[in-house]
Amino acid sequence: MENPAKSRTMKRRDKTHHDILAVAAELICAKGSLSVSLEEISSQADVARKTVYNHFENKEALINELFTPLCNHARAYLNRFDQEQALTLDHIWDYCLELWEQEDYHAMILYQVSPEDYPNLSVIKDSFIFMFKKLMERIPECSSRSDEELTQVANCIYLTYLPLLQVLEERKNYKKAFRLAMTGLVQGVLLTD
Repeated sequence: MENPAKSRTMKRRDKTHHDILAVAAELICAKGSLSVSLEEISSQADVARKTVYNHFENKEALINELFTPLCNHARAYLNRFDQEQALTLDHIWDYCLELWEQEDYHAMILYQVSPEDYPNLSVIKDSFIFMFKKLMERIPECSSRSDEELTQVANCIYLTYLPLLQVLEERKNYKKAFRLAMTGLVQGVLLTD
């Protein structure tokens, strides 16, 4: 049985919801979450304050919804591969580029949200570091590394990949430059004496 077509009211509500999220993401990326209020978001989204509160109980709820696509994307990416399939660093860079291309504002928010606005922020950040670590464990050259080493490398990837993509995005071959830079970073961090 097919889903009935959405009513005009529901379409308008969905559009308003999306517009509020887009404005919030843009403002938070530009100014940081502590400098952005729901009132400013409502003003920039050109909706009444009450409308924002009808969609989101508070700023934390709004930020949570901004993070949801990132978390879903991470799980979906990891599930693409057979549990026994060996991976390469390129699989990690593919994931980073995919996030950049599909979830750019959502991903950038990770760097701009304050724990004061979103107490679960450390959980979200830790889950991304865990994701990178899980991918690294499946790379044959990295699988023999200690848990601590892999966590350090995963943390370096997390802290570096988005700012690096911001710097490189205007270049013609930004994907190649990104892959080379990140591979060099990981190889340097894992270099043994």
